[in-house]
Amino acid sequence: MDENKEITGDALMSGKLVSDGFSSADPRLMSTVEIIIPFHGNYSGVANLLQNIFATIQNVRYQITLVDDGSPNDGFIKEIGSKKLTGLVCHRKNKQEGFASAVNYALENCKNNWITYVCIMHSDVMPADPFWLPNLGSTLKRLKSSGIKMISSRSNVFDENMKHLVTDRSQKVDDYILNENEYLPMFCCLAHRDLFKRVGLLSNISLAGGESHEFASRMREKGFKQAIAGKSWVNHVGEMTIKNLPEKLKEILRKSVDKYYEEVNIKPSSV
Repeated sequence: MDENKEITGDALMSGKLVSDGFSSADPRLMSTVEIIIPFHGNYSGVANLLQNIFATIQNVRYQITLVDDGSPNDGFIKEIGSKKLTGLVCHRKNKQEGFASAVNYALENCKNNWITYVCIMHSDVMPADPFWLPNLGSTLKRLKSSGIKMISSRSNVFDENMKHLVTDRSQKVDDYILNENEYLPMFCCLAHRDLFKRVGLLSNISLAGGESHEFASRMREKGFKQAIAGKSWVNHVGEMTIKNLPEKLKEILRKSVDKYYEEVNIKPSSV
């Protein structure tokens, strides 16, 4: 099936999706959070995620920044941009350079320094309730005195180093401050924009999750900590790109990232 035909049938593409709960243009209604969503392909996942964000977020003014990381079909990002939805900004990189590069592109080039907070999301994440973002924000503020500078939602999927934190949405879980051997995989995390000025941008590492691990290491060097919000939960498909790679290429990536981790003396996650 032609991918353009598939995505234009979505409610988002048909123009049925409307949100008047935020605005990045009206100075009286300035956004407080920029939601950065990098993607390569996964068009239906991105469209569904946008629908979900518009439908679930309440009482928080936000802007969504979509960054197409050189997807083979440029018609998708053009189609979304043509809808001119308030608070949705679309960008496309002509060359695929990975998750970190796409996030950095948004942080460096999208001129949103007036938006206080940054939420980074994978395109295969699906928020579960209207309070996932407000609860991230309230938890980040509450744990500020404990040195917490980045907060993540709970989820059904985590990297190998945090398998013990995988939870069901119905479970009641306390906030959790990560120890020095753990790191947030950045599939749905919130931070003050100033963090990326103080710690720097993401490093482009050739394995999913590597850039998150390295960024956490630099945060610790600055004395900053990461945590998971007990009252924020999202569903995460997880490792879509890695699962679709040939085993030979997976092995090459493993060796590459293991060598990097050995150099910086941090424990790698599994593929």
